[in-house]
Amino acid sequence: MDFMQHVFEAEKERVLLGEWLVLTTLGFDFNVHHPYKPLGATLRKLGMAKHPLAQVAWNFVNDG
Repeated sequence: MDFMQHVFEAEKERVLLGEWLVLTTLGFDFNVHHPYKPLGATLRKLGMAKHPLAQVAWNFVNDG
């Protein structure tokens, strides 16, 4: 690896670390748990997978 490539990689890592620190400081949550799987499972468990209310719930989750 030539010198300029090494400098580029080091600077890239510094920028990524800086971005991570800013996002962490702002309280950004890196682990987002999407509710689609539990919603689908609950609707199936209640026997409401084809119910019109299921589409309303799905739309609500999408908009949230």
